[in-house]
Amino acid sequence: MQQNEISNHSSSSALLTFKIFVIVGEILCALGLFLPYIRVSFWGMEAEKSFKDLSSDYIILLIIAAIGVLFACCNKFQGSVLFGIVYAVVYFVDTNNYWEEIDGNQYVSALAIKGAGYYCIILGMIVLILFSIVALLNIRTDKR
Repeated sequence: MQQNEISNHSSSSALLTFKIFVIVGEILCALGLFLPYIRVSFWGMEAEKSFKDLSSDYIILLIIAAIGVLFACCNKFQGSVLFGIVYAVVYFVDTNNYWEEIDGNQYVSALAIKGAGYYCIILGMIVLILFSIVALLNIRTDKR
C-alpha cells in the first residue's frame, strides 16, 4: 500500500513538472511575438520589427497559446499537443512567406538578422510540444 502511495506521489510530481514546462513553452511562444523578430542594420542605423509588427496573425497565435495554457492547466495534454502543432503550422507558414520576401531582395537579405523573438518562439514550440508528448506518455504509463 505504501509503495502505491509513493508511486502516485512521484507520478503527480512528474505531471506537475511537465505541466510547468508546457506552460513555460506557451509563454515563450507568446512572448516571442513581441520581442524583436528581425533586425536590419545599415550604416549605423538599426531597425527592429517584432512578429506582431510583421503579421496580423499574431492575434491568432496569441489565442492559440492562451488555449494551450488552459489545456495544460486542466491536464489535457492532448489539447496542448494539438494546439502546439497548430501554432507551429501557422507560425511557419507566416515565417516562410515573410522570409521569401526578404530573400527576394538580395540587399535586405544580406542585412537581415533573426532576432530574439524568432529564437524564443522556436524554443517555446520545442519545449511545448516535447513536454506535452512526454506528459501524455507518462499519463498512459501510469494508467497501466
